[in-house]
Order: sequence, then C-alpha cells, then structure tokens
Amino acid sequence: MTVSYTASCACGTVRIEARGKPIVTAACGCDDCQAAAGALEARPGAPPWRDADGTTPFALFHAKKMHVTHGGDRLEFFRLKPGSRTHRAVATCCQSYLYAGFDSGPFWVSLIRARMEPAPPLDMRLQTRFLPGPAMEDVPAHKSLPPSLVGRLSWAALAGRFG
Repeated sequence: MTVSYTASCACGTVRIEARGKPIVTAACGCDDCQAAAGALEARPGAPPWRDADGTTPFALFHAKKMHVTHGGDRLEFFRLKPGSRTHRAVATCCQSYLYAGFDSGPFWVSLIRARMEPAPPLDMRLQTRFLPGPAMEDVPAHKSLPPSLVGRLSWAALAGRFG
C-alpha cells in the first residue's frame, strides 16, 4: 500500500497530493529559508509555518510524486532574487506558503510540513549555524548538511532514475 499525504492552503482552495514516503522530513535554518520566511510572513494574512527556533519544517518528495490537485491557478511563485531557479509556491487566496521547488537542477520538492495532513514526524534540523539562537532539541540538529541527508538524496535520485 502506497502512503499518501495531502497538503492544502489555510482556506482549502489549493490542494496537493504527495505519494510515497518522504525522502526526509527536516527543518531548515539556512539563510535563504529565513529570508524567504521573513518576506512571506510579511504578506497580509499569511499563516505561520515556522517552528519556534525559526526553522522551516518540510517533507522532501521526489518532484514526480507531488501533484497539485486543486487550485493550481491560485499559485504564485516567489523568488528571493530575480533569475533564481528556486521558487516558493504561495496560495494567493490566503497567502499560505505550500512548497519550494526548482526550475532546473534538484529533483525534489520541499512540501511545507505545517500544510500537510497527516504531517510526518520530523527527522532532523539542518543548517542550524544560521539561526540567531539555539535550535530546538526535539530531533538531531546539524550545523550544516549531514552525510545521512546526502545519502538519502543520492538513494532517492537513483530510485527515481530506475523506477
């Protein structure tokens, strides 16, 4: 039986389905995630999604396993800088941040954990060296990208290529 997750914006207009187990569930504290969070949280009516330590919790899925099922016309793609290949999908109906993806390059999508039902348990915290204070101590915290994450991404890339 294939595991399936759903995610939706705060008002329910935009819905997403992700099939299979996440590659990893993590909370990122990198400077890009913090800059994007500041800009996206400043939008009028934007619902919160970050953890108390300022990290952005997400579930990483292969892009082929995530599909917008309703309300795709309500998605706006936010970029930190013009020309950036990273885009963050925001539902314009209620300003909910839903996922981060790439125009080219990495094969994964980071689905915002606060928007998921059920929300998978968190595996780790990443890039905590960028946080203004200490990281939460609920799961292992890493100052950078741990080898276990690189291993999971490598395995998922191979699995995606060969079926």
